[in-house]
This record gives sequence, structure tokens and C-alpha cells, in this order.
Amino acid sequence: MDNFKNMVNLLHMRRDYGIYPQWHFTPTAHGKGECDAVGAVLQSTARRINSTTVIRKSMDLYNVALVKLVSQTMDFIHISMPEIIANSMHIHLAARYANAKTIPGTRTYHAFIPDDEDENAIRLKKFSSSENYTTHRLMEV
Repeated sequence: MDNFKNMVNLLHMRRDYGIYPQWHFTPTAHGKGECDAVGAVLQSTARRINSTTVIRKSMDLYNVALVKLVSQTMDFIHISMPEIIANSMHIHLAARYANAKTIPGTRTYHAFIPDDEDENAIRLKKFSSSENYTTHRLMEV
């Protein structure tokens, strides 16, 4: 499975970062999400502001977002490289992947949502908007 490690990481985002992610696949060139639009607007805004200067640091781009793209519905966060390194050092990815099971028939599902009741399971939906789902225990403890 191409997204095996991504699914394992999706499952652990709640523990690692305190966020509640979902992963929804859409057909090619259809259904682009809000993050695609926000990224495009941020890049375009940064280019217009800095037409003579190249943005070389992530903090510069983050500051453009804070100053020019203030929103009541969206927050921007900056995660520095030292923070990434500090957080990744305590996460034992190899062990995490070794204890995970693949999801049979992954390509038949379009939504992957960590289960609310079992932190080692993921909910699989054939359609993102579907009420029905299958629960797959991804991690064996």
C-alpha cells in the first residue's frame, strides 16, 4: 500500500499533536480542498508583496499569512525545524510501523478517520459523506 505510513501517522496525530485529522481522497482534478485554495492564495499574495525579494525562510511566509490573510475561520501556525526535530526524536517511527497492519482493499475507500472509541483503529468509508463505515484495527498493542 502506497499510503501505509501515512495511515499509521494519521492514527497517531491525536496522541502526538492533539489534533483530530481526517483523510479524504477525491478523484483526480476534482474536489480540491480548502487547503489547496489557501495555499494558492498565500503563494500568490507572497509573490505580489515580495516581487523583488525571494522568500527564503518559512517564518517569512508565515508572517505574510498573519498580516495579509487574517481570517476568523482559519488559523495559521508555524512549526520550526527545531520543533520538528525535537518532536520526531521521541517518536519511534520504525517501531510504530512494525506494529501496524495494512488495510486490505485500501483503494476502495475514500475516507480514513481515526476511531473515537479505539485509538488503535481507523474508520474506513467508501464515500466521504457516507454514514456507514468499517472499522479496521490498524495498530496491534
